[in-house]
Amino acid sequence: MRALGAFALVVCSVLIFAVPGSARPQSSVIGTGTGHFMETGGPFELSVDARGEGPLAKGHVTGSGDYVGEFEVDGPVTCMLVVGNRASIKYRFRRASGPGAPPQNGGVQVYIEDNGPPQDGVPVDRVATEPPQPPATFDAAAGVCTDPTLNPAWNRIESGDYTVRDAG
Repeated sequence: MRALGAFALVVCSVLIFAVPGSARPQSSVIGTGTGHFMETGGPFELSVDARGEGPLAKGHVTGSGDYVGEFEVDGPVTCMLVVGNRASIKYRFRRASGPGAPPQNGGVQVYIEDNGPPQDGVPVDRVATEPPQPPATFDAAAGVCTDPTLNPAWNRIESGDYTVRDAG
């Protein structure tokens, strides 16, 4: 009987200490948006599914459009920083194709601002992007994201919706 009681105590202790850690909320960014780059007028589409914070963030990003030529890119998230309704996300180009594609294995930092669901069918979210970087430059700071509240060059999306959750 004592062995059974000791076993039950151990199981309860493990559950008490394991559940809060595993149930801890994570910051996340999920969604897809399309629009036009302010700089070139070319169209873009950006799809994000990312969770976590800093260099431990996990997820995947897919992008396409016409910046200095048509391109398609996708790859893993290398870092994410969420502050309120804004997020900065860095991702590596595991695949980069098209005449305007950035260098394979390089990367980029993108910013997403979640302003809620579309109003009267019109999206209210915004995105921004820094210039893509070649592999060596990107690798030097792949795990460090810039504060998303400091980015002023926003592009309003024309369709889609993003959800940014700050676990803060």
